Amino acid sequence: MESRPSLDATLKELSSCKKSGSWRKAVAILEACGSQQLQVDVFAYGFAISACRGQWPQAVSLLGEAVARRLLSVVACNAAANACGKSSQWRQALAIFESISAHAMQPSVVSLNSLVACLPWQLSLCLLESAQPDLVTYNSLIKGLGTWQLALVCLTDLEAKQLQPDQITCSSLLSRCGSSWQSALRLLGDARSRSLWDGICCNAACSACERASAWQHALQVLELEAELGASDWPDVVGFSACVSACPLEKGLQLLRDMRSRQLRPNVVTYSALISACEKASDWPRALDILHGLAAPTAVSFGAAVSACEKSAAWRQALLLLQEAMHRQLSSVVTTSAAISACEKASEWQVALHLFGDAVLAQLRPTVITYNATISACERSGSWRQALALLQVAQSHGLTDVVTFSSSLSACEKAAQWPQALQLLHEVERRGLEVDEVCLGAALGATARARRWRQALRLLDRSMANALRANAVVYALVLDACGAAGRFGKMPWVLERLSKGYEFAR
Repeated sequence: MESRPSLDATLKELSSCKKSGSWRKAVAILEACGSQQLQVDVFAYGFAISACRGQWPQAVSLLGEAVARRLLSVVACNAAANACGKSSQWRQALAIFESISAHAMQPSVVSLNSLVACLPWQLSLCLLESAQPDLVTYNSLIKGLGTWQLALVCLTDLEAKQLQPDQITCSSLLSRCGSSWQSALRLLGDARSRSLWDGICCNAACSACERASAWQHALQVLELEAELGASDWPDVVGFSACVSACPLEKGLQLLRDMRSRQLRPNVVTYSALISACEKASDWPRALDILHGLAAPTAVSFGAAVSACEKSAAWRQALLLLQEAMHRQLSSVVTTSAAISACEKASEWQVALHLFGDAVLAQLRPTVITYNATISACERSGSWRQALALLQVAQSHGLTDVVTFSSSLSACEKAAQWPQALQLLHEVERRGLEVDEVCLGAALGATARARRWRQALRLLDRSMANALRANAVVYALVLDACGAAGRFGKMPWVLERLSKGYEFAR
């Protein structure tokens, strides 16, 4: 009886640790109880493990102690599973969930919700078959689903179980729509009819329209302001999504509207405007907006460099890249955009220099970085450099069909037909699609080198696959046949040309 007040005081302390997340203090309290031979109960471990949210190894360790001391509870298991879930340790969370039944305890809805929140959605769907989910379970599942179609299936299922969707359900459904703006608007309409819509739902619908560049529909969502009647919407998030979707002039009008409402545009808003400048090929205005920012980010610098890249303003792109590096805001995205600007301006040596600087700065080049640099070499006919870069990209597993088509085009311009045929074979070996660009470049390389046999084989193959070669390639094939004295092949080539396999000019 004398120890009871001490236990009560301990539980009070541990409860305080749970609320504040003071896991180190909670662990220290349990250790002190052990050294003082004070008996603790299931509540003590439940509180202590709950304090370990985000510290999954410690939570699992305490759960093991609770098992060893026969002080395990469903609450402790739920807390440990939740800690694992917050750290994406779903396998650990699943093992804890399974241990509840193994210790002759009944999992609660809280147990299920903790698990669904962190499991891959495929496993969550399987789990629902043998469980009694509530609305929180479904809301967690919908948030993690891969497609809006599956999310709608969940909506149907929860309604079949006599559960009523809430605003979280609706906003979660809308957030799953991605760029399917029609589905987003239908769902928003359904939420409106149920009086379950709010600013979060509207923002999700605006974002779906933004991803699909359906800016007129995004603006229509903003016009629902009076009907929604919310004092805090439209907010910066909704306006920023619309700005991102809109053409430049409309985006600037939205910016003025925001200011008239005393809404402070954030870096997302300004980055969206800079991206609109890129689409409008208005790099001077992009620079004005960037330099008007008090605290530009790597994203805003990347958008501004991309605006310069679109207009081949490579000098301005380099200046921006240098400024970003000085502010420690450079990224592989910014560097890739600067390389693309050099590529469009045929400044292949500068592009190679930038690529080398990126590697030295330990910025990991992406497929886009390699493609931009190889394209710069291709434009200048620097086929050796293009193939050397391709080899490095292959060693890092950073190639796609664009990487190979750019390399093939470099070989074509230099009439390097053996390398072109080898690259074409490599494209096929990797299971990539041999498109018109790849086949046309290989065909052009053989024709430029006057390798008439190889050229005719590739021309025949392009026709068999319904791929069209352009008129220049046909002229080169005819020239190759003529140079080899194979005049009898010319009618065959001209017949193919007359069948409409040339590109429209």
